[in-house]
Amino acid sequence: MLDFKYVFSYVAVEFFFMVFSVSILDKLTHDIGSQSEIKFFKRLVYAYLLYLFSDIIWILIQFKVFSPPHMVKNFVMILNIMFVAVTSYFWFCFAEIKLKNRFITSLRFNLIVFAPMLLLLVLYLVSIKTGILFSISENAGFETGPCYWVSVVIISMYPIFVALHAFYRIRKEKSAINKKEYATLILFVFFPLICAVINNFISSTPVVAPAIFSSIFFVFITLQELKIYNDALTGLNNRRRAEQYIIESINSVVPERPFYFFILDINSFKYINDTFGHAEGDRALRLVADILKRVCMNYQSFTARWGGDEFIVIVYRSNLHDTKDLTPEDFIKDIYENWETAVKAENIKYKFSASIGYTKCASSDTTMTQLITEADKMLYKNKQLAHKKEPNGGAR
Repeated sequence: MLDFKYVFSYVAVEFFFMVFSVSILDKLTHDIGSQSEIKFFKRLVYAYLLYLFSDIIWILIQFKVFSPPHMVKNFVMILNIMFVAVTSYFWFCFAEIKLKNRFITSLRFNLIVFAPMLLLLVLYLVSIKTGILFSISENAGFETGPCYWVSVVIISMYPIFVALHAFYRIRKEKSAINKKEYATLILFVFFPLICAVINNFISSTPVVAPAIFSSIFFVFITLQELKIYNDALTGLNNRRRAEQYIIESINSVVPERPFYFFILDINSFKYINDTFGHAEGDRALRLVADILKRVCMNYQSFTARWGGDEFIVIVYRSNLHDTKDLTPEDFIKDIYENWETAVKAENIKYKFSASIGYTKCASSDTTMTQLITEADKMLYKNKQLAHKKEPNGGAR
C-alpha cells in the first residue's frame, strides 16, 4: 500500500509539471524574444516534457506496475538521462543567444558544443553491455558504474558555462534590465544544485523535475516582466515605454531646453526578411539597436524600438551642445559613421542602410501626434531619396 501511495504521488507531481509546462508553451509568443530564442526555449520545454514522460515510465517499471524485458528497462533509463542532457543542451543554446554569444551561429562552434552529447549517448549504449556508466539490476534498481562521473560532467557543463558567461556579462553590462535578465540565467545551475544535494540525503524523490521546472518558470516570468517596458529582441525600450517618455518629455519641455525627436527606419527591411529569412532580419534589428546604444551612450539620450523596423531617439539639445556643440545633423552623422563600422565588422553581404527624420520640440503645447508627424515627413523624404539611389535600399 505504501508503494502504491508513493508511486501515485510521484506520478501526480510529474503530471502536474507536465501540465504547467504545456501552459508555458502555450504562452510563448514572439514578443518576448527573438525567433531563435523562442525556438530553443520551446525545444528546452519539449525536452523537459519528454524527460517527465520517461521518468513516469521508469518509476512504474521500478515499482513493478508493469515489468518489460530487461533490454527495455535499459533503454527507458538511457532515454530518461539523455532527455535531461538534451534539456541542458537546449538551455545552453537559448541562454547563449540571450547572452549575445557571437559564435552561436557558427557551424563549427555548434558541432563542438554538440559533440559531448553524442559521446554521452554512445557511452550509455555501451553501458548496456559493460556497465561503464550504469547498470540495471533485475529488480529495476539503478546502479552507477565506474565512469558515471563522465555523465555528470557532460550534463553539468552546459549550465555551468552559461552561469560563468552570465557572471561575466553582468560585470560588463551597464543596463539594469539586462543585468536582471542575465542574473536569471544563472538559476539553471542554482536550483538543480540544491536538489542534487537533497537527493543525496533523500534518494528516490522527484527532485530533478521541480529543479528544472523552477529554472524554466523563473526565466519565463522574467521574460514576461521585461516585456512590459522592454523590447525582447533588441533589449531597447519598447513602444509602450517610448510613448510614456514622449508624453513626459513634452509636458516638461521649456523653450530654453528643447529636445530633438528622431525616427530611424531600415531601408528595404522586407527585402532582407524575404530574401535572407527572419533570422537574418532579427540579426539586422539587433545590430541597429547595438549601433544606437553605442552612439546614444555619449548623449544621455532615450532610445526605443518603435515597432517593426522603426526606432526612435530623444536627445535634449543641451546634451548635444555639451558634446562639442553638435547639431542634430552631427548626431545623425555619428549614427551613420557607427553604422558603417558595424556593417563591416559584421561582414554583412547585402545592402544595409537606414533613413532618419527628426523634429524639434520646444513647447509643451505640442502633441505626440504632431511630433511624430513632423519627424515622419523628413523620414519619408529621405527614404524616397534612398530608394532612388538603390533599388533595394540606400547606400550603406
